[in-house]
Amino acid sequence: MNPKSEIERTDAPLEQQAASVVKAQFGMTLVVFGFAGVFGLVFFLIGVTGGGTDSAILSRIATLIGLAIMAVSGFFINSQRPTPERRARVLDKLQRGKANPGQPWLWRADWARGEIPEAAGERLLVAWSQILIPGFLVVLLVSVAPEIDFDTQWRNYEHLGGMRIGIVIAVLIPLLIGLWISVRHALTIARKRKFQSGSLLCTDEMPFHLGGLLKGRVKTTLTDIPDADMSVKLFNVRIADASADSKKNNRRKVLWQTEQAVSRDHFVLSRDGVTAPVEFEIPSDAIPSGRINPSATVRWELKVRIPLKGLDYDVMFLPPIFDIGEDGRIREGSPKFTV
Repeated sequence: MNPKSEIERTDAPLEQQAASVVKAQFGMTLVVFGFAGVFGLVFFLIGVTGGGTDSAILSRIATLIGLAIMAVSGFFINSQRPTPERRARVLDKLQRGKANPGQPWLWRADWARGEIPEAAGERLLVAWSQILIPGFLVVLLVSVAPEIDFDTQWRNYEHLGGMRIGIVIAVLIPLLIGLWISVRHALTIARKRKFQSGSLLCTDEMPFHLGGLLKGRVKTTLTDIPDADMSVKLFNVRIADASADSKKNNRRKVLWQTEQAVSRDHFVLSRDGVTAPVEFEIPSDAIPSGRINPSATVRWELKVRIPLKGLDYDVMFLPPIFDIGEDGRIREGSPKFTV
């Protein structure tokens, strides 16, 4: 069971269930990242004490690696502390799940209001990871570079002849690719800081279902109507768990997609920001949101982009789409859905 998202139905009071879910989640985080933190501490102590080596470069590398691992571990452990606020959020989901069986669109307060927030957290986590890892390597290189005699190292491999240039190029190419990835994700973070998180997909059509319409309004954080039209893309995506597929490029597979352009003439400006309408027909033979097997999940992604001067407005929503029967509940045999 995933304690972060699974809605339990047991005889225990819901308050106890909520506390157990939060504690279990924190326990899992503590075990994984606590072990990583100990591993980082070992590296740090080896670097500080020298670890039996006379190399200042190796000691410095071990120290920096240890500090980085401990910092990341501490961040994740602190983010999952069993606070009253976390317990309250889980309790609210449990109560809604018990009161509305078979109707997961009512299990979250924002969905019940017809509001789907942007999926900023996931994109920012990826962005920060893609920046911090190359950034750490740069700090590491800058730190040890003064200790390396590059002229001597170059002469030591003089017997390789022209192959030396090829080796240097082979080393520089992945570094340049990593730099490009870091810059791209830095723009993602800068975009979020400029426009702030808070974009919403608002709708009166919940629940979204196969064969129906995904219809609503994108409530942006823009304060002026832009000069360009809005591009909107809807994807039906299968995502495999990280442990299920060793090939990272195969983890995300697009099952179906469509797109549309919304003219700026349809934008509406209010004191809350610029709002734009969206409407898609959902195929009746598509796969609804949820876990389709123990190692893969299907979700729907709505990506919105508006070209602007400087940083573009670029957000993504994860609208839940279900296969609903005549009784108003998800059909038996539908993918298992958790919140």
